[in-house]
Amino acid sequence: MIKISNNNDSIKGNHILLFMTPHCNPCKNMKLILEELEKTHSDKIDFYFVDTTQNEKLTDKYKIKSVPTTILKNENTIKDRFAGFIETVDLENKLMNLLFDFSSETDEFIDF
Repeated sequence: MIKISNNNDSIKGNHILLFMTPHCNPCKNMKLILEELEKTHSDKIDFYFVDTTQNEKLTDKYKIKSVPTTILKNENTIKDRFAGFIETVDLENKLMNLLFDFSSETDEFIDF
């Protein structure tokens, strides 16, 4: 996962943003889950974590009220957003939906 620092908001492409704080246990658990998912999906989507204590500009831009908050985006469109910890299988399902949505614009539908 790439740490966003210095209020950098120039993220492009398909990505997942995990807003967290260093001392939040649910945040640490979400980060571990995302790091595992990144191993198999990093070719299709970029994974970022944002320390809300060091990135007020992004925290305000995305109206983060609680941590962890996870945002799934493609370019400028938020495709999914949720606060709190979720189980690995649920997060992977959200990621699969996101990846399908990303690829559906260019892939042909094959009917059997």
